[in-house]
Amino acid sequence: MGELLFWQLAFLLRGVEGSRPPECRSVQANRLFRQKRPMHTSSFVARFFAVAFLSMCLAGCGRDAGSAEVATGGGPAAAAGAPPALVRTQVIREDDVSPEFRATGNVRPRHFSVVASGADGVVAEFPVEVGEFVPAGTLLSKLRMESTDLELQEQEALTEARAAELAELQTPRREDVEESQARVQALQVTASNAQRRLEELRALSRRGAATQSELRDGEDAFDAAQQNLLAAQAAYQRTASGAREEKKQQASSMLESQKKHVDFLKAEREKRLTKAPFDGFVVEEHTYVGQWLSKGAPVLTLARLDEVEVEVQIDQQYIDQVSAGREVTLRVSGSGGAGAGA
Repeated sequence: MGELLFWQLAFLLRGVEGSRPPECRSVQANRLFRQKRPMHTSSFVARFFAVAFLSMCLAGCGRDAGSAEVATGGGPAAAAGAPPALVRTQVIREDDVSPEFRATGNVRPRHFSVVASGADGVVAEFPVEVGEFVPAGTLLSKLRMESTDLELQEQEALTEARAAELAELQTPRREDVEESQARVQALQVTASNAQRRLEELRALSRRGAATQSELRDGEDAFDAAQQNLLAAQAAYQRTASGAREEKKQQASSMLESQKKHVDFLKAEREKRLTKAPFDGFVVEEHTYVGQWLSKGAPVLTLARLDEVEVEVQIDQQYIDQVSAGREVTLRVSGSGGAGAGA
């Protein structure tokens, strides 16, 4: 159709030129060459509108042809029988959109401790390794303690001796009590005999059968028997009741002092055993078997990972988007997890 319009327009232009007689055309051409005057106005306007009309017709034909091709499914894809295109639909809703940004930082345990040695010595045992979880009270290191054990055994034996001495003073032996009791009984018999002899001498003296010297000897013998009996009775009371209170108090004080010394040695022995102060993971070792440790020297670093702190550097332009209590997603490199809300 575009070609047909083109040829019609060409014939139209020729018709405009051919409508004049040949004489006018030649005279007009001669005048143009001689006088160099411009082209006739009506002829120029006719040609301009003809060209414009031709351009609009060609453009309209092109759009009609393209529209027809799309509407009828023309083209290689339609000829090949391609399936219809798949589309997705989604309901549009109005909601608040929070901007998201990413930042990097450091994760560190909230509680960690550099566990130190409590005494001087050589490390004899170091049973833990880095990355191991240790409950509270687990043995972390042990120093050599042969001399400490020997001294502790010696003082414990001395404590037992002190306790036996105090028990002896507080509770007398049965044999000693029986011996004192037998001596009292024997002196009672002696005193009775001395009293009976004195009475006989007094009777003889009244009849003149005994001298004054014999009477005085009898009285002295009776007095001596009485004094010996009193001494034996006092010894029996002392033996039956035990030692004096002063002796008991002194022995008790010595025993308590010895027990305190044994407790001190046990505490010193415990200082040579380093134990975990809380549940945690061993993150760093500072010593090993055979190394000399001074009092206060680090043994290992223990971290508690049930609570951690995350420190992140945030650009100033994102400060308004951060607020207390807002949930964030944490991704730890090397953990193998997708992330965790915090």
